[in-house]
Amino acid sequence: MRNLILLLGILSGLGGGYFLGDIQGKKAREDLERAVKTGETLANEREIAISGLKKDLDAVTKKYEKEIQATREDYVASKEKWQKDKTALDDTLKSLGNKLDERKQAIAALNKKLNESTNDTEKEQLKQEAARQKKIIADLQEKFDGNACLKTKVPDVVFKALGAAS
Repeated sequence: MRNLILLLGILSGLGGGYFLGDIQGKKAREDLERAVKTGETLANEREIAISGLKKDLDAVTKKYEKEIQATREDYVASKEKWQKDKTALDDTLKSLGNKLDERKQAIAALNKKLNESTNDTEKEQLKQEAARQKKIIADLQEKFDGNACLKTKVPDVVFKALGAAS
C-alpha cells in the first residue's frame, strides 16, 4: 500500500510537472510565434523601406545624370563656340588691320591737303576731318589690340577658374 501511495505520488508529480511544463511551454511557443511574426513584420517593413530608398536613389541618380549630361553638353557647345571664335579671330584681325591702314592713308592724304591748302575754312574742315579719322583709328587700334590679345595662349587652369571652355 505504501508503494501504491508512493506510486500515486510519483504519478501525480509527473502529471503535474507535465501540465505545468506544458503551460510554460505553451507560453514559450506563443512568445516564439509572436517573435517570429514580429520578425516577419520587421523584415517586410525593412524590404518596403529598402525598395522605397532604392526608388528615391534611382530618381536622384537619374536627375544627377541629366544634370551632368546637360553640363557636358554646355561645355562642349561653349568649347566649340570658342574654337569657332578663335578661328574667326584671324579674319577679324586681318579686316581690322586693313581698316587701320585705310584710315592711316586717309589721314596722310588729309594732312597733305592740309599742308597744301591756303583757305582757312578748308583748313579747319580738314583738321576736323583729321581729328575724326584719328578717333576712328584709336577705336580700331583698341579693337585690334584686344583681338590680338585673344590669340595669346591661356593656361587651362585659368579657363577652369573662369568656368569657360578652353
